[in-house]
Amino acid sequence: MTTSTTLSQGQMCHFTRLPLEIRRHIYRYVLLSPPTIVLSCTSGTIRKVERSVSILRVNRTISTEAVSLFYSELTILLGAEHILCLDEEYRLSNPNCTNTLWRHNPLRGVPEMNDQGMFHYDPDPVMEGMLEPHIFAQFRNVVLEAHFKSGDEESPCKLPPVELDVYDGLVVDEENIEELRDVFESLRLFGDLGNILASSKRVNLVVELWLNIDGDVGYTGPDAGPGVGGVDDGLAIIGFDRGDSPTDRIAWDMILAIRAARKRAVEVFIESALAGCFTHTRTIESFTFRVFEEIWWTPAGNETRVVDSEDCCLPEKHKKILRELKMGIESNFRARHGGKRGKKESEKVF
Repeated sequence: MTTSTTLSQGQMCHFTRLPLEIRRHIYRYVLLSPPTIVLSCTSGTIRKVERSVSILRVNRTISTEAVSLFYSELTILLGAEHILCLDEEYRLSNPNCTNTLWRHNPLRGVPEMNDQGMFHYDPDPVMEGMLEPHIFAQFRNVVLEAHFKSGDEESPCKLPPVELDVYDGLVVDEENIEELRDVFESLRLFGDLGNILASSKRVNLVVELWLNIDGDVGYTGPDAGPGVGGVDDGLAIIGFDRGDSPTDRIAWDMILAIRAARKRAVEVFIESALAGCFTHTRTIESFTFRVFEEIWWTPAGNETRVVDSEDCCLPEKHKKILRELKMGIESNFRARHGGKRGKKESEKVF
């Protein structure tokens, strides 16, 4: 036995004698910096971070402790395109929505582990990505970025071109709304996500919605009338100096119309695409819904914030839908676990 080996074993014995909480801090420093794996490519790039996982190969005790913390505290951030790409009809209508994530189709579930500790997916064909469904099923914290752009041919999550007509008082044309409702109801995003999460043991799910849909005031010229101007939609517009000329009024009205259209689109999305989803999924321990809102918009650019559903500028009717959805999802989990909420520490992983 060499001196280097003896020292290594002695150092390892010293490490395992440290209090568990100290060891967990060390695992966090090594494995959870940053604390999120970003897989969404909505912005055009996938942000990759190199992590040193050699600590998982030291010995069985350390591997068990570190793996448990890794999967229970790390957050995995998905883009809606990673779910929509599994829908053949949607994928055929949007060539930019391609699978860059999954190695096997997660909608087919996770097979049983064999005696050798392997997961056999045959005859499931191998896909283009690298993430195995049984690995994804171990993560406790999942954020879904549902970012949709209407008519954007480059977006992996594009919607058909839809423009909402906005009238006096920021009222959106209901004929446009029905067209948009049909689009949302055709999405299988949350149904498929629920089927994928059914393979997990427990998961904390956050959905962040951003709808890039335009609104049209319907002007035919500078003398067409006051349009929707002068009506505040409850969100801050900072830095835009509304003048008195017809051109200034039109510009102001267009800003308010676009924001009214997007706000109404979020309401329709909640009513049609989100309401009633995950009703058969019993593995979601907590559910949070967030909305992207513009808080600063000028002709030069805009800024957004992400707010929880209870704090966003939604009517009480839609907040109630989300509260009832959250209650139903989380009660399904508690029913599965005998009315008890999950422990802070993760369960034994695969």
